Amino acid sequence: MNRHSLPAIAAVLLGLACGAAEATPLALTTGLSVSMASGTTGLLTLSATNLVGGTGDITTFNGFGLALQLIPQAGASGTVQFANFFVPATNGILPDPDVPQFELNGITNMSPVNGSSVATSVALLMSETAPSPEATVPQGVLKNLGTLQFISTSNAVGTWTLYAVNDAFGRSYWTNAVADETTFDQLAATNGTALTLGTVSIVPEPSIVVFAVGAAMMLAASRHRHARNRR
Repeated sequence: MNRHSLPAIAAVLLGLACGAAEATPLALTTGLSVSMASGTTGLLTLSATNLVGGTGDITTFNGFGLALQLIPQAGASGTVQFANFFVPATNGILPDPDVPQFELNGITNMSPVNGSSVATSVALLMSETAPSPEATVPQGVLKNLGTLQFISTSNAVGTWTLYAVNDAFGRSYWTNAVADETTFDQLAATNGTALTLGTVSIVPEPSIVVFAVGAAMMLAASRHRHARNRR
């Protein structure tokens, strides 16, 4: 190879690298939250935005996959887990979605993330019978990916943090019709990356709260009577 051609080749490679870095970014929505009573279920809709500053509209969107973790914060007790994953009721990112894929704790061999090597896998692809295998996500537009359902035990109380993670075995990505995978904007394509999507808060059932308040009032009244009798 002529050594004088090396700078030109390097320039081409640099251009390719810059082009890849400037690929259209699709960012997951963060700051989500849902509150539910102990022993009940709750819903949380996940979404993503085609960020302004990329290459424009995404015209080759075919679906996505997410590796999710639900980690209890300090002081939380009982159990909260994923129950299901649904097509979003409105503003869905896919006009002709297939049946959502949901696998509870389906990923068990990740590098440890948030102290756990287990994650739940959800995915949604365009229907194989759709007129077009790919959808368009306009630049600057937020679209709903899907709706998560959570379920809590009757003794659950506290807050759990919802993460999207990216690992060699637990991937969070979007794809086109030929299965080219692109990592979501905030998740680096390296093992062990985590993004906080939001929180799931569990509060005691109203009947428990009422009972506790009633018991406290009865105790206070009893103490008041005893104090008055002593006088």
